[in-house]
Formats: sequence, C-alpha cells, structure tokens
Amino acid sequence: MSFATGVTKRDAQFKDNSRETTDMTLFVRTSSEDMAGWNRQRIVDALVRETYIDVETA
Repeated sequence: MSFATGVTKRDAQFKDNSRETTDMTLFVRTSSEDMAGWNRQRIVDALVRETYIDVETA
C-alpha cells in the first residue's frame, strides 16, 4: 500500500477494470437516431473536429 496516496495496487487495478466495464455497457445515440456502442475514439475525433480542441483535452 502506498501511504502517500492511500491507494493499493488492487484498487488501481479495479479502477482500470471498471473503466473497461463501463465502456462496454454504454451506448450513444447517433445523429441518425440509431443506438451505437460507446467508442471513445469516435467521441475524441468528434470533439477535435467540432470544437478544435487538442486531442489530449478531448
């Protein structure tokens, strides 16, 4: 356990796994009203294209 952060290695692994699980269960509605699976890269691409922000911020 890291006393500086109070986070154990197991906690960090759980956080990583829960993010993947969340990504697998999310759906988004497209502009054509279809339901599509969550795709992080498509969201990033749209933010960069439509708002002109950098990739890291997106």
